[in-house]
Amino acid sequence: MVRCAGSAKAVSARLERNGQRIRRIAVRLIASYPIPSHRITPNRIILNRIELLPGADATMTTIDEIRTVERLMQTLDENPQLLEAVRARVLTRELLELPATHARFAERVGQLTERLDLLTERVYQIAEQLSELIRQVGRLQNDVGAIKGFITDAVVHRLAPAIALAMGLSLKSNLQGSDLSGIVAGQDLDGISFGDLESFLLADLIMETGNGAGETVYVAVEASYTVDHRDTDRAIRNAAYLTRFTGKPARAAVTGRHKDWNIDGQIEAGSVLWYEFPAQLLRGL
Repeated sequence: MVRCAGSAKAVSARLERNGQRIRRIAVRLIASYPIPSHRITPNRIILNRIELLPGADATMTTIDEIRTVERLMQTLDENPQLLEAVRARVLTRELLELPATHARFAERVGQLTERLDLLTERVYQIAEQLSELIRQVGRLQNDVGAIKGFITDAVVHRLAPAIALAMGLSLKSNLQGSDLSGIVAGQDLDGISFGDLESFLLADLIMETGNGAGETVYVAVEASYTVDHRDTDRAIRNAAYLTRFTGKPARAAVTGRHKDWNIDGQIEAGSVLWYEFPAQLLRGL
């Protein structure tokens, strides 16, 4: 309790000293600004003619008209020049310049907002252009795919002798669609879907070859610019149909410029032969 009382006294003394300091500043400032004559009464002290006397008593005498904070505020309100002078003495330069700084900041924010709006609009435009570019690339990919398919069809029949030779066989002929239709005619098609049968009839290449023993061996070939498991699966399935329909042995092969890694297992197992397009053959197209 004694400690709290001592703290309260110290705070009170500090406030009193600050109050006296403010009153001294106010008196000096008031003395620098004339008070209008109509505001002077016989009972008032004309502050602009009073000089601050040394000592606390003299200070108390010169501020007799503003002995309370409320009276000081009223005096400042009645004299704008005096108010500005007090502000200049009490406030720092940074605080005095704060309104102007805030105005400049607001103007700068406005400019940045306008630039941000322009940037946002530009981003939307770029997004639309990018969407159109993606659509064009998609159409271009379709066109390139069609071109690759045309190239593949043109090359695969020219490669027939080389593919047969790579399998240790000799080419007799390339079967046409009518030949395949004749092979299928009258066969038991139980368990074969229409899609699989159509894929067989539209195979990229069916070769009739002979082995060293003079036996007939059919070869089902599928071709793609980039060969993947769909090509190997079709070739293996078509080879199985050839054996089923003719009773002769048949083998599967795939050919293309590139191959997907996922067919390596089938190639290594001997289920299908991989034959790469010769680069010089593609340059001639």
